[in-house]
Amino acid sequence: MNNNIATVISNSSPLMNLAIINKLKLLEQLYHNIIVPKEVWKELVIDGKGKPGADRIQKTQWIHVKSIKNTELFRSLKKDLDTGG
Repeated sequence: MNNNIATVISNSSPLMNLAIINKLKLLEQLYHNIIVPKEVWKELVIDGKGKPGADRIQKTQWIHVKSIKNTELFRSLKKDLDTGG
């Protein structure tokens, strides 16, 4: 077991895939806290309502939703990356 407490930022794929196979707890054991942007949470829980794994993700208490603060960087990255929505 990892004794280091870590926080990571995640996109939707690892969360949804692990939730589907009921292994979401692995991320909590490794990282303790996961941060997702609002857009990722929307994709997983709001738009994903009724899809496999969405309810498991919504019930976690260690996945935290945060707003993007560096909007200039976000706009720049958005040109090449999907927002998760």
